[in-house]
Amino acid sequence: MLAVVLFAITVILPLSALAEEKIGYEDVGAWKPMEKLDDPNTVELAKFAVRKFNRAFEQKVEYKSIVKGEKQAGPVTNYKFLIEVKEDDKAAKRYEFVVLEKADKYGTKYISSIKLMP
Repeated sequence: MLAVVLFAITVILPLSALAEEKIGYEDVGAWKPMEKLDDPNTVELAKFAVRKFNRAFEQKVEYKSIVKGEKQAGPVTNYKFLIEVKEDDKAAKRYEFVVLEKADKYGTKYISSIKLMP
């Protein structure tokens, strides 16, 4: 029993404090606005979403811009983008994409939802 208590004091508490400093408990699970929507990594994630949308639904929409972005920290990072797209000569449309990105060695990304916005 004493060994368990000592382990908790010497290993677990310092690790939990380190984790709290790194991302903060208040950040886990909460959607936070993204400030740099023109960041190359952010733009690449948005373009990834549009490419996957085109393949999945046999569309030919073209990425124009990210209108709004939010990020949710956790074991998997979720990105919610409001993306403006263009299709041929038609008026621009806006879609909300939620993209999940795993922090693994493969850089795994998925689209979990797509919604046409009014």
